[in-house]
Amino acid sequence: MNDAAVWVPVPAMFYWGWLVPLIFGTIFGWRYHRDKVRLGNGIWFSLFFYSFLTMLAITILGSNIHWLIIISGTLFVLLILLIGLIFTLQAFLLLWNAWIMCAS
Repeated sequence: MNDAAVWVPVPAMFYWGWLVPLIFGTIFGWRYHRDKVRLGNGIWFSLFFYSFLTMLAITILGSNIHWLIIISGTLFVLLILLIGLIFTLQAFLLLWNAWIMCAS
């Protein structure tokens, strides 16, 4: 394999997308500082968190550091498998709970 090859070319314009999590993070920080118990704080944090993860993935893919891309991709796949396992276990535990509740 040619190490000079770019696996995922990312245009330089995409890096301006880092402004989105920066803006959401600033709004969250300001609103959280004003009132810590508002429901909207969770929405602003979620917008910040998911836009940050998206931009982090774009930056990692555009970095052309092959070992970093492989490790990040492996961790992503393992995380998705773990989430699937948790949902499967949750389904079985809910059915077990229903069986216990009906038996008593």
